[in-house]
Amino acid sequence: MRKALIALAGATVLLGLFSPAEAATRTYSIVLNPAPAGKTDPAKSYNDTALDVSEDTDDGRQKTRIKGYVKRGKVASTGTVKIYATNTSTNAKTRKLLGSVTLSKSGYFTRTFDPGHDNAGIYKIEIVKGGGSGYATTTKTFHIRVFQFVEAMNEYVPGQPGVTYVQDAIPAYGTKYDQSYLVDGGSTVEFDFTGYTCLQFNFKMTRASNATTDGEFAVSLGSTFFVPQWQPLYGEQYTAPSSVQKLMTSGGKLRFAVKAHDDMDGQTVDDNQQVTMILGRPMVSCTYPVINP
Repeated sequence: MRKALIALAGATVLLGLFSPAEAATRTYSIVLNPAPAGKTDPAKSYNDTALDVSEDTDDGRQKTRIKGYVKRGKVASTGTVKIYATNTSTNAKTRKLLGSVTLSKSGYFTRTFDPGHDNAGIYKIEIVKGGGSGYATTTKTFHIRVFQFVEAMNEYVPGQPGVTYVQDAIPAYGTKYDQSYLVDGGSTVEFDFTGYTCLQFNFKMTRASNATTDGEFAVSLGSTFFVPQWQPLYGEQYTAPSSVQKLMTSGGKLRFAVKAHDDMDGQTVDDNQQVTMILGRPMVSCTYPVINP
């Protein structure tokens, strides 16, 4: 009998060495349902990993719903989950509580994520289920990219020969362009988006009103051409179609080049001014690089 008591006491001491957290070796199963899917069109679903907050008005692309369920073993869990969002593209990287959500009888949760205008970045989303009854605190993490149009002029590389910034440019085709660039033949206007994660870009090209003939242009990012050399104007304004806009999916040096011109007249020295083109308000939809909060 004495030996049994000693053994029992030893077991009690041994159990006392483990804290409740150490004893909780099992974890909850947190499932995102449906699985995360990147979309930027108005037909939103749940758990989208790409949003676009370029516009102040709500057209369906600015927000998503974080939805899923929690299981405790093979049965639905009860209680609550806390959902957090952290903009990892800011210096502060503040962790914001989106809400504490009570699980349904089937273990489901849902919470809207709406970052708001001017809040682009790459967000880390955490769904946290607190521990208890032998289960450890469990966290499910995924990321949402939030894009917003950036004025390309913010990343303009100054001092480029043959390039002039013009607040109001008068084109030969189309209507007046604001925040634009005059680009002579043989010249390239460059914008440096190195360090950005990008989704798409937008621009227009046309002949300047004081040019005497149409030029040809090309658009590239690094060694990749979005508009192949050389694209003629065909006597009209060129507006980038969606198939071209969506080609920019990464950062880098974005270049708009105008082909050099030679009218075969040796007496003239203004050949390249004859094909001066206007690059109309280029804009790029990106998450920002590291910025202040």
